[in-house]
Amino acid sequence: MSAERKFPLPSFGAIRDLLRRSEQAYDGADLLTARKFVGVLWAVSGTIALGLLLVEPPTESPIGAAGWLAGVAVVGASFLGARWVLGDAEEPGFDGLLIATYAGVTQIAALEWLAGGDSAYRALFVLWLGAGVGVHPPRRGVPFIGAVVAAGCMPLLYAGHETRTLIDTVTNAVLWVAVGFVLLALISRVRSQRREMHELERDALERAEQAVRRVQGLEAVSDAALAHLPFDDLLSELLGRITKVLQVERAAILLNDGDTGALRVRAAHGRDAEQLKRRRVPLGEGLAGRVAAEKRPVFIRAMEDASEASPLVPGADVSSLLGVPLLVRGGTVIGVLQVASSDDAGFSEDDSRLLQLAADRVAVAIDRAQLNEQAHRIAETLQRSLLPSRIPDIPGLTLATRYQPGAAGSAVGGDLFDVVEYLDGRIGLAIGDVVGRGIEAASLMGQLRNALRAYAIEGGEPADVVERLNRVVGHWDEGQIATLLYVLVDPRTSTLTYSTAGHLPPLVRGPDGTTSFLPTGEYVPLGVLPFGAYRESVVAIEPGSTLILYTDGLVEERGMSVEDGMERLSHAVAGGPEDPDALCDHVLETVPSDGIAGDDVAVLAARLDPVPSNKFELRLPAEPESMVAVRRTLERWLDAHGAERQVMYELTVACGEACMNVVEHAYPGGDAVFVLEATHENGEVELVIRDFGYWRPPRKSDRGRGLELMRRLTDSAKITPGPQGTTVRLRRGLKTKVTA
Repeated sequence: MSAERKFPLPSFGAIRDLLRRSEQAYDGADLLTARKFVGVLWAVSGTIALGLLLVEPPTESPIGAAGWLAGVAVVGASFLGARWVLGDAEEPGFDGLLIATYAGVTQIAALEWLAGGDSAYRALFVLWLGAGVGVHPPRRGVPFIGAVVAAGCMPLLYAGHETRTLIDTVTNAVLWVAVGFVLLALISRVRSQRREMHELERDALERAEQAVRRVQGLEAVSDAALAHLPFDDLLSELLGRITKVLQVERAAILLNDGDTGALRVRAAHGRDAEQLKRRRVPLGEGLAGRVAAEKRPVFIRAMEDASEASPLVPGADVSSLLGVPLLVRGGTVIGVLQVASSDDAGFSEDDSRLLQLAADRVAVAIDRAQLNEQAHRIAETLQRSLLPSRIPDIPGLTLATRYQPGAAGSAVGGDLFDVVEYLDGRIGLAIGDVVGRGIEAASLMGQLRNALRAYAIEGGEPADVVERLNRVVGHWDEGQIATLLYVLVDPRTSTLTYSTAGHLPPLVRGPDGTTSFLPTGEYVPLGVLPFGAYRESVVAIEPGSTLILYTDGLVEERGMSVEDGMERLSHAVAGGPEDPDALCDHVLETVPSDGIAGDDVAVLAARLDPVPSNKFELRLPAEPESMVAVRRTLERWLDAHGAERQVMYELTVACGEACMNVVEHAYPGGDAVFVLEATHENGEVELVIRDFGYWRPPRKSDRGRGLELMRRLTDSAKITPGPQGTTVRLRRGLKTKVTA
């Protein structure tokens, strides 16, 4: 026989292992199967015992005639035990089954005693030997084998000591011991294999669940819903999801800085994340620099030099690092994704492949977000270029405007607003919205604004302007529609004249804070009908009131009616600040439910300032265009103080002549200003015009009559030149007349 044995014999060590105490003695066992096994054996044992009662009746029972009754009771107990074990109840458990097997051995011993010993009942011990050893672990099975041997040898105590009986009893005992230990070994092996299979199954299940989590994490990284986030928020969200997928403590996304050629941290996760965002890493230096330069993953499994952790916190409690490149079209590196862990085991090749898959998706998301951000920035620039570059300073009327692009993408919107100054001092305020988005909507918006200015400069009234715009929109292109609201403000009379083409009504807040929407009626938008009949309305407002014009993006929101949005606007304006500029910011922050409107929003706020009391001051550019503001402000102020029409006219002409002298003679060119101060006291008005230059002599012989005109139109006209500029003082009573 060869030294190498195919089936080695069990050693004493194996036997000790077999009998060693275990915290989970029944690990690998199946309780349901064990119950079925014991229950069936009990039923089989009872059936066989019932047949043996006829073959070996208990007529020679030590208890006489009661033997039959005892035998039937013992057999009946077997069937009751089988029913108990096979019942639907949760019991018995393994302890109950152990008691059942001992009870079965006891029943067989009792039947053999009733039969007088050395009977056929002895064969049933084999059934119960299988039930006890096959269900229970070795530490319980070995004592059960001893119990079976003891029960089988009991006839030696009461049936005599004949040689044949002794030999048969000893032979059966040896057989039971051998069968019992063989069953113990086989059952222990089966349970060990089942434990291994269960462990393999659990490991496979854990790996499968981990793989599912990682796949779900990768899907979350490439979630299309992230595309609508701002760029920095997108990076932060992506990094948070990656750290969950890989279960790491720290991570960072570094992107190429086009200006310096280095990598700059754009997002970080973990301790001191905010401090990392100021760091830059040159190409080729540190882990991130190496990844970008070599375009491949780089491991640091046992970090000894803390500088290798850059841009992660130097000296941080990290033991392993992994970085992978962010690659886009053509293998271009746009950045590096770097993670760090405190786990001494470090990162594996599987982790590297998983992180690279995540990085590929992150790179696509970043590249798409950068393109969208650039396109959105270009679209916003185009949109703003089509709107007024600045709002004029108009004395007596404080204006503020806001334009906020929508958050729904990079398409150009069609919202428009404009402010037009009329030669007679009135101010035209326009707001509108072209239906749709894109270049066509922006183009129509720009054309509408230019046409509106042309019609307004001609002195058109609101209804006339709106009607002419309707005709021109229908002429430009069929199918294009726009809403428009045009309001003409007369600061002198404190009246509003307005006309609408399907636009939302304007909102007025009074000096006391109460708000109300002006009635607009039902009028179709521009471009719907070729000859729309538009009418205008006239309302008077108190000085100190604020007019709010807005586009539908401010009050329209998914899941909320326009009426609810207008109600929110009314409450926001009523509780907002008085300053129109601050009021616009307040409205944009509070009216949309989440503070961000889903569509483009344009807001125009105009406050009709109260008439100054006994004194006011204007500081205006030394330009001919400033004469309109001078005339409008002075007429409104004089009218409020009860000046006669003739006096108002003559003072306005005299003041205008003094201001024009400043414009024409005081400055050679460039930026310059002059100051107009007006004071009313005891029925007399004093006007002071100051400049900060040097008057030039008149260029023509027929010029220079302005001083004479000022003297004729006022009670007193004094000109005081000086090194710091010239001062003109005009005085005039409000009820007197000046004669030539």
